[in-house]
Amino acid sequence: MLNRISMGNDEWLAVAAALRPGTDAGTGEDLTGALAYALLKNPQGVLPLTGGSIPLEAVCNVPLIEPTDAQVAKWKAEALTALSRVKATSLAREVAACRADFLAVPVHQDSGA
Repeated sequence: MLNRISMGNDEWLAVAAALRPGTDAGTGEDLTGALAYALLKNPQGVLPLTGGSIPLEAVCNVPLIEPTDAQVAKWKAEALTALSRVKATSLAREVAACRADFLAVPVHQDSGA
């Protein structure tokens, strides 16, 4: 199911929205991760789902575990490109906030330790 949601199809995004209230910490994170992937494919479908139980900042993030700098940079570039395709003026605030979240993600993940 998460794979289907991550593809960004509107019908599966509706399923994600319906499932979210019944999720706990772990399944909620999995669902949010799937929505982060879906954002790259269908930001205009994902952004209206954010707020309340689906935090915008959780969706507008890099959902990879211990990503390399190259993976972070690629994800950010793809996300920013996807967000640039959103034409709905009703989503301008969400697009701006999501862009800001991605621009704040550091490309260099290594703390030097």
